[in-house]
Amino acid sequence: MSAYDIAGWAEFLAVAAGVAATLTGLIFVAMSINLARILEFPGLPEFAAETIVQLFGAMIISLVALVPGQSSLAVGVELAVAGAILWILQTRLQLRSLKRLRARKDNDQRRPVISIVLASATRCGAIRSCWNNASTGHPRRPLLARAGGDFFR
Repeated sequence: MSAYDIAGWAEFLAVAAGVAATLTGLIFVAMSINLARILEFPGLPEFAAETIVQLFGAMIISLVALVPGQSSLAVGVELAVAGAILWILQTRLQLRSLKRLRARKDNDQRRPVISIVLASATRCGAIRSCWNNASTGHPRRPLLARAGGDFFR
């Protein structure tokens, strides 16, 4: 087994999907119970939605990788598409939150734009990596592995 063989990760992915689904459900219930209080604060509904999107995304990515019999091309394309959709959702929520916070004159809490930039940059890198893996049909070895430091063997 190698680290690049998706079958070896089945147990880990199943646990990750279960944990992400459980946490998504708990956050959803907590938001439902406290909806009136959450809506009182500008930007907080978007922050709460971001949390649900992130946990839901972790669950979706784990489940996509668990589908048996897929080629690495199919997994790579599915992960790239899921990553792009999650990136778009997160960025839209962050920009909406930023817009609402900046519209308030009495608000002393400002969302730093750097969080949006960093979140977008990391997602773009992950999407690019998945797409590269999908387009070549096999995962590229990381720089550390090419330098002889492959600790995934």
